[in-house]
Amino acid sequence: MASHPSERSAALRREPALKKKIPGRIWRHPSKPSLKVPYSTAAAMALMQMGVRDYTTIAGAVALSVDQIRRIDMAEERPIRQLGLVGIPHGVYFKLHETIRCPKCNALVKIAPCVACDSVADVPLAECHDAG
Repeated sequence: MASHPSERSAALRREPALKKKIPGRIWRHPSKPSLKVPYSTAAAMALMQMGVRDYTTIAGAVALSVDQIRRIDMAEERPIRQLGLVGIPHGVYFKLHETIRCPKCNALVKIAPCVACDSVADVPLAECHDAG
């Protein structure tokens, strides 16, 4: 049996449970424990350090709005400014909500920074010249 039309419209008007404000995880910088930012903010910064410039791509990958990404990029808050100066340390990775393309190697990545590009950066320059 189909439910009454007014019941269906009332159910549609209700706000879904996913829309509620859920506090995000906090990420601490490994070498500066006093530097704390939301995990999604740190992930967005990692994408920016990778070279991703499109706010829409970053927003989708870290589940934030384009406006929030713009504010992160402008570093309006003190912890974000500090993280921008210190940077995401080498070897720290963030899980993304959506797969994106790495702007350097064009690989599909589900974590930031790109593991392929990060591992190439691990090879000392002298080894690169010896191999060729």
